Amino acid sequence: MTNFLLPIIFFDYMLILTALFFVLFFLSIFLFLSFRHGNPVHDMVRLPAYWVSVNKGKQGFATPETLSYGPSRQQYLLFVEEKSKGADKPAVFFIHGGGWQFGKPAYFLPHAEVLAAAGYPVYLLCHRKIPRYDVRHMQEDLDLGLKTCLTDLNARYGNQHPLILGGMSSGGNLSALKFLRDNNRDRILAGFFFAAPLDLDKMRMSLPIMLFAGRRQTSKYKTANPINYIDPEDKRPVLIMHGLRDGIVEPETSVSFFLKRNKTAPHSTQLVLWPEGNHFYPANWSFENGPVQETLLRWLSSCQQQMTG
Repeated sequence: MTNFLLPIIFFDYMLILTALFFVLFFLSIFLFLSFRHGNPVHDMVRLPAYWVSVNKGKQGFATPETLSYGPSRQQYLLFVEEKSKGADKPAVFFIHGGGWQFGKPAYFLPHAEVLAAAGYPVYLLCHRKIPRYDVRHMQEDLDLGLKTCLTDLNARYGNQHPLILGGMSSGGNLSALKFLRDNNRDRILAGFFFAAPLDLDKMRMSLPIMLFAGRRQTSKYKTANPINYIDPEDKRPVLIMHGLRDGIVEPETSVSFFLKRNKTAPHSTQLVLWPEGNHFYPANWSFENGPVQETLLRWLSSCQQQMTG
């Protein structure tokens, strides 16, 4: 009986060792990628630390007003302003990141407070998300949300109050689409994009991109790619920031967009690359008074000077 059980026990023992080997093997790969810059795992495992840093830096004066622009619970704006600053600066229309599927404006209140403290009224857009919705629905949300924003902006500060578009990551993609597609260039002055997918062709195909834009070479995919909307006659100022160690959105997306637009608008297209920056680095201006925040506020000030000059 004992001799009969020995092969079974040996087989079970080898099966356990084999399973343990593969667990340790894949764990070692995961840990290697986690500590190695420039890959999705490295950035994603640092997402919780980023959100902790953002919320630690919250100034706390914001009491956002909610503005609905559609029947869905995801179709709304948050408005933030510092009342003591007046209304002599342009407003900012900002779209949150999250891979077109996560995130909400409340996560970016610390960013809005930085801008509001500098005198820029801020509208934070929430939009419908994948997998139920795609780029076509989000473009509808951009149109409706911006229309609601302009109506509210005019009621608060008077007609023709200038507006600047901005966004982070997937929000930068949507911001760029609206900015480049909109023909009312006297109203929508500029956009600023932090590590945004500005050229989808330079990104590895992923499930979020597939759900958002569809397959490459399709008409829907082309409408989701901001680089396709660059107009040689468009000279409005654009600021692009990207970390060269970004493991989620390839830096080549920003470089490709910059090179194409810089051919026709060299004096109004600015690209800033941070050598050691990961995906979240260009958005740390909400809790660090460092080079990213300084660059952004200096660029916003230059936009205002162009408007008044």
